[in-house]
Amino acid sequence: MQRCSIIVVLAAVLAVAAHAQDVEPTQRVLERLLVRAGEEICSRAGDSNVRFTVSQHPDAPWIATMLRDPANSRGCLSQIVDSTASAQLVIVCRDVQTTYANAQHQDTVVRSVVVDVAAIQRENGSQFHAVRLVDTTHVARTEVPMLDSQQHMATHGVVPARPTTLWEDIAQPVVFIAAAVVTVVLLFTVRSQ
Repeated sequence: MQRCSIIVVLAAVLAVAAHAQDVEPTQRVLERLLVRAGEEICSRAGDSNVRFTVSQHPDAPWIATMLRDPANSRGCLSQIVDSTASAQLVIVCRDVQTTYANAQHQDTVVRSVVVDVAAIQRENGSQFHAVRLVDTTHVARTEVPMLDSQQHMATHGVVPARPTTLWEDIAQPVVFIAAAVVTVVLLFTVRSQ
């Protein structure tokens, strides 16, 4: 029975370690999702040459660059402008960020990279196109600093505190205090004799 549980634990640890090496950096995931969001916006808004702007996000210039087709294979989203007044398409960032949550295993967190944007076409009666893309993966806590980038607000997140067990919270301190009390009592008992 013990051998089976040891083998299961060892297999789980090796699987997490192997998976951590295959995890894509957060900035690359976000760039991939933004390019895909740009493709979806263009497929819904039409493939004509459109001046666009990105609003309501600290990383708006970078997001605009990622939404624009890097290969220039599509005509849509080709020209970035600074103001909403001169834009034909306004892209509102409803949620573009990276978040972390505790996973079932204490040394692992769940990374969620979210790209939730709304494109408002100012022509043709202000049509609204929403795109929501999410990439979720398990990441080892020790790998997070190497995967995240501090370059943009959306490419890093706050890792939650490691969950503790009943042993760590209650039993372990009680055992240490009891051991200290027993040690002091034995020390004074032996010394007084």
